[in-house]
Amino acid sequence: VAKPNQAIKNTAITLSIAVFLIAWFGLATPWQVALERGVTVLVVFCPCSLALATPTAIAAGIGNASRRGVLVKSGSALEALGKTQIAVFDKTGTLTLNKLTVADYVTEIDEAFFFNYLGTAEKLSEHPISKAIVDFCEQKTKLGEPINLTSMVGVGVKATVFGKTVVAAKADYFSNPSPSLKQKKEEMLNNGLTVIGVSVDEKLVGFLGLSDVVKPDAQTAVSRLNDLSVQSVMLTGDNRASAKAVAVEIGISQYKHDLMPADKVAAIEELKQEGKNVCMIGDGVNDAPSLTTATTSIAMGALGSDAALEVADIVLMNDDLIKVVGMVKLSRRVLRTIKTNIILGMVFNIGAVVLSLLGYINPVLGALLHNVSSVFVVGNSALILSDKRPFKG
Repeated sequence: VAKPNQAIKNTAITLSIAVFLIAWFGLATPWQVALERGVTVLVVFCPCSLALATPTAIAAGIGNASRRGVLVKSGSALEALGKTQIAVFDKTGTLTLNKLTVADYVTEIDEAFFFNYLGTAEKLSEHPISKAIVDFCEQKTKLGEPINLTSMVGVGVKATVFGKTVVAAKADYFSNPSPSLKQKKEEMLNNGLTVIGVSVDEKLVGFLGLSDVVKPDAQTAVSRLNDLSVQSVMLTGDNRASAKAVAVEIGISQYKHDLMPADKVAAIEELKQEGKNVCMIGDGVNDAPSLTTATTSIAMGALGSDAALEVADIVLMNDDLIKVVGMVKLSRRVLRTIKTNIILGMVFNIGAVVLSLLGYINPVLGALLHNVSSVFVVGNSALILSDKRPFKG
């Protein structure tokens, strides 16, 4: 199969010969005039405007995005974003402010020991929940240093603290809590809190509940995406009550809870198998596999993990969700500009061939018109770069 550029060259040569023959035999012009018209076709049909149609629009789109504090890593990512049909959101740190606070707790051991075990075990973790727990525990007691720290992906952490094996994990990781612990856990879950359990030497000793605040612009962003015919879905590792509370407040009707990182990947793959273009928006280490799996991905850069920033196609340099909406609009504008450039380029080439055949333009005028068409395409793409209006969703 001939390469695209070679195919265009072959087409130009074929048209040039065809114009020469039609002008000489069909229009009965002298062969010198017919030859000039054929040469003119070679000049005007050179597809510079078509070659410039896509890269200039993409470059302008990437430049526009960077000026707004958005890093787009590739042109293909920018193009794909405009075709997004489903926006998949992580919850903690993406739809919420990531300012978790301890709202409630219960323990069957001395509180000082409870907070020391829990805070020390969580001390080296980068997860937002861990950071909130450590901040709270440091206010209660002086923490030690964990030994043999193990991260249980999507579940919690395990470490040796003062010679004891401490596990801090999601509430449902622990089975058979005492009646009092079970009652308090259910109460916290019903209040929409994210509940963390703590065990010491395989004995469950307490639960701690955290609350988060939804970002002020989250509801607006989801609503604006819906106006753009982009469906919003939330995937979270948090419990059902916590997930439902956030989803209802924001206006997301479809959500899944208690998910491991692999479960999020499976959910995204399922959507893609349905023929959907999926954009994943996340910020944490646990989101990295999902960001890689989605058609396109956006990382929240202000507090995002290094893993998320590394694998995402697009990075927001702050956590403004309205920029997700703005980027979808910008991407769609880039796609429209590309189509406009291509259509105008094709119309020009076809018109130039006809005018060359009829003798209205010569090689010199053809060269001038050829450059004019290229300048027009570049100028049309530059309109994207010149747009300084802020993203308003």
